[in-house]
Amino acid sequence: MSQRSCNKLPWLVVSGYGAHIKSTPRTLTVQKNGTITEYPIGEVHHLLVVGGHTIHSAVLQHMQKAGNWVSFFAADGTPVGLLKPPGDMVDEQVRTIQQQAPAHNYALGITRAALARRLQVIGETSVVTGESPLYQGELEVLQDARQELEYLVTLDEIRRLHRLATDMYYEIMARTIPKGTGFRRRTARPYMDPVNAMLSLSYGVLSGVCAVHLAGAHLNADIGLLHQGDRALIRDIAELFKPQMVDQPVFALVRQGIASSDYEVGESRCTLSDALIRRVLQQLQTSIGEVAIGRQVEVLSDALVNGREFRILDPAEFFPRIPLKSVKKGHV
Repeated sequence: MSQRSCNKLPWLVVSGYGAHIKSTPRTLTVQKNGTITEYPIGEVHHLLVVGGHTIHSAVLQHMQKAGNWVSFFAADGTPVGLLKPPGDMVDEQVRTIQQQAPAHNYALGITRAALARRLQVIGETSVVTGESPLYQGELEVLQDARQELEYLVTLDEIRRLHRLATDMYYEIMARTIPKGTGFRRRTARPYMDPVNAMLSLSYGVLSGVCAVHLAGAHLNADIGLLHQGDRALIRDIAELFKPQMVDQPVFALVRQGIASSDYEVGESRCTLSDALIRRVLQQLQTSIGEVAIGRQVEVLSDALVNGREFRILDPAEFFPRIPLKSVKKGHV
């Protein structure tokens, strides 16, 4: 089966295993899972090869001649190699732009969207379980936090409110999880319960996808807008997609039931069984949407580099909206 494709993004990600990548001076061809897809090589400004694939040396030759980039990543999104046209300084130029960007507006938009999506997950969970995990007044606190965002003038204030609202969200969602798992809130490493361990594994997978797309846009992963430090921009983008792409499916999997044999809590940490890890990864294959992540990264890049308006893509394009249920009776 063969098809031609005009890539919607200025970069192309080939992930997983087993693809066969070759090219002519005009066409890049990717054969995978019995399907052959052809791309005009002039429109693939950055080819990102993630995982284990076969790539012809002609691909590198033709991509470089066309002035395009090729980056290589391990399966988890860790960069392992890069080929760029001689003298191309786009990565240095974009780094300077990132360092000079007015982070406040970006941080505000990310925080606002992340909170809204977490509220959506709480509401959808209420519908699925038939009861709300919210205690009296908690919904109002989170809604007030969202309104307070509009009046915050410093990045430290935005970050503080973001941390408080996020911590509160995990404590609320913990009430939907069987108590026998020991999950009460999101904790730091080492993880002593299976739910935190599952979330950590899943966030790692999501972060790998975000890292690849940020590299495709030549954005520096360590120069964040909301977060600070190593991989800060990866955490910024991942924050927008954690609620629906990771939290919702992982919490649902736990509610469906995990056996005591699926994990082991030792003196220093909780270890997940290979079987449970496979279940989690299988779920993530359908819940993590690379198209949505790629489009959001493209919007961010366009705003930073070209001065366009920064906007968060409407979650309704990817996730259906379900209204919040009323507070569970008896919770005060």
